[in-house]
Amino acid sequence: MASARDSVEWVSRPPRAHGDARGPDDRGTTALHHAGFCHDPDNAVRALGVPRGGRVLVVDAYGGSDTALAHLINSPAAVRVLALADAPGVESLLALKSAAVACLPRMDALRLLGLLRASRTERIDAYLGVRDALSDEARVFWDRHRGNLAAGLYSTSAEAELGRLLRNLLWNNLASDEYRTLLYGSPEDRLRVFDERIAGSGFWRGALRLCALRGAIGRPADRTVDPLGGADPVAALRRMVAVGLWSTPLWARAFCNDYGMLAVLPTYLQPDGYEEVRRHLDRLDPHVDGIDAALDAAAVALYDGVDLGSLPDHLDPAGLQQVLHRFGRLVRPAGALAFTTLRVHALATPAPRGFVYDLERESDGAERDRAPMSGRRRVLRRV
Repeated sequence: MASARDSVEWVSRPPRAHGDARGPDDRGTTALHHAGFCHDPDNAVRALGVPRGGRVLVVDAYGGSDTALAHLINSPAAVRVLALADAPGVESLLALKSAAVACLPRMDALRLLGLLRASRTERIDAYLGVRDALSDEARVFWDRHRGNLAAGLYSTSAEAELGRLLRNLLWNNLASDEYRTLLYGSPEDRLRVFDERIAGSGFWRGALRLCALRGAIGRPADRTVDPLGGADPVAALRRMVAVGLWSTPLWARAFCNDYGMLAVLPTYLQPDGYEEVRRHLDRLDPHVDGIDAALDAAAVALYDGVDLGSLPDHLDPAGLQQVLHRFGRLVRPAGALAFTTLRVHALATPAPRGFVYDLERESDGAERDRAPMSGRRRVLRRV
């Protein structure tokens, strides 16, 4: 029998396009491809506004395992995760990240997950340190995909690949001083270099679109936010330069050294937040169900906050209305329902009966969001 230390290479594949909430059958591929921060976990926690001791429901569509862990810093009564697709893979992701927090010192956990530099041997050794804490199912999953662990789990996500491609594109086509200013200069200097060297360029428009295509970023058919694969990728990159290309953890990994990465980690992976999450891991439900199975269950609990992630990007208008109404029934009075989307029809969706859009909370979130590729955050408050 092969040992857990043996390297078994496995290549993640991007998820298929979704017209509804059903996903691919191949276990693990979807979860691993979206193993990273698809949204800003800190912004997700702020936008939902769940009080201490509240109950939280997170839909992984995708990156929900990080959002769920981020909620633990607020000492909730319970956090549960549902999966849009690949529930077994999402459950294994959640199990590994939880076991890393429970069993490893913070820096070792960051190396295991691929957020800090480490050799393949060091990562496999770290995995062996948490392996016995995993369920039988999760252990089998990660033994089968230990090649991904050796390379760094977060490197499997589309956002990480896009960051690497964008770094190489900028490095090879800008002078060294321009490149450094674009990354590390003041906001004014960053935008000055951008406007002088990139804005209005047909070369950069085509190069950025190709970069997004090679990065395997899933793109809805219609949108009001223009990521690099959209109608105006140059304008999209300008927004990201204004925020800071290094400000989201996965891009910091591409553009900066380990010190830069440590400076932009979400709160739950900072020293105090890490210890807080460790104290509250018992509040996180380790079992991940599919959306329909969970909603069709005979007994359902009410939650102070429900985070749908980017679920609306995978639904048509009728499907989105149905999902909002079904999840809305799980929200307590004065609780909140939140989602992030690029799609025009989702942004214009009327609030379900008994809910109103919390525009003040949305505006605050837009100003603080460190993941400018991810679309607009909408927050529905139950009245």
